[in-house]
Amino acid sequence: MAWTGKPMALGAGILGGFLLLPATSHAQQPTNAPGGAIHYPVAGQPPLTFEMAQKATNFFEWVLDIRFTPGQRQEFQNSLVESWLAGRRDDMQSALQIIQFSDQLTVTKSVSEREIVRLQLQPGVVAQLRAQSSSDLARWVLGIYDAAHKPIAPGNPPLTQQVVDSYVAYVSFFMYQTLGNNWRYTGPGSFHDAVAQPIIANYPRMTAEQQAAMAQIPLQWAQLNDAWPRVPLAQKQQLCAQLRPAVQQVLDQLNQAAAAAQASGQPDSEDKLAKKVMNQMTVNSFMSNSMTRITNIMISGRP
Repeated sequence: MAWTGKPMALGAGILGGFLLLPATSHAQQPTNAPGGAIHYPVAGQPPLTFEMAQKATNFFEWVLDIRFTPGQRQEFQNSLVESWLAGRRDDMQSALQIIQFSDQLTVTKSVSEREIVRLQLQPGVVAQLRAQSSSDLARWVLGIYDAAHKPIAPGNPPLTQQVVDSYVAYVSFFMYQTLGNNWRYTGPGSFHDAVAQPIIANYPRMTAEQQAAMAQIPLQWAQLNDAWPRVPLAQKQQLCAQLRPAVQQVLDQLNQAAAAAQASGQPDSEDKLAKKVMNQMTVNSFMSNSMTRITNIMISGRP
């Protein structure tokens, strides 16, 4: 199934459902069996099964790009059980919407398409969780999310490792597509660090427009991964031909800067780092425009 560039229709309803997370403490241990154990299915309309609790928990892990510990998974599922035991219809309906949405994604979307949906939904989910100041559970989930997405440079939005990794993957992809398998970074350390370090160092000095563009890189990278296999060969060749000089220039500059730093025995100055990042942002602009063209091809069937 081809990606249409839009979230699934149910997504808006799901986001609304997140506002209904229980306000009660996540630490409470609900019981519905002698001895304090949770016994599934939990009575309700419909009954809450262990599979349903797992799906709801997995969905939050997926959409927020976090990993619960076994204890955290249990606490999250306890909150669902508590809603069923208390008969809180709004909470129950929200959980059912999440489960339904998760099932739809699994059936109707490919892995790459699901990643696009996740990146489209995540900002809204995080924003709505932050708005639930009265919900212990929302604050608890946000604590886990923030710990997994710590800023590595200040800005609006702050720069995260996820953005940097997506950017490096984006650049590497076009290195291979435009220059073939024989291109080589000759500097010390890894190509990842050579690309990432100037981005991190200069992110606070980027314009608001550049920072906003960087924040979109994970979504653009996911869209490109999904769309590229379906791009006609002639279109791929045309795009790569257009990008090749700029991509080669970036590789040459990275190698030259690394050689100069080795010869001097000194790390790059801030001015040199700034020059690197501006060169890379220029290439990123080329690639972003190309990604938009690829997406248009996928949606409209024409360039």
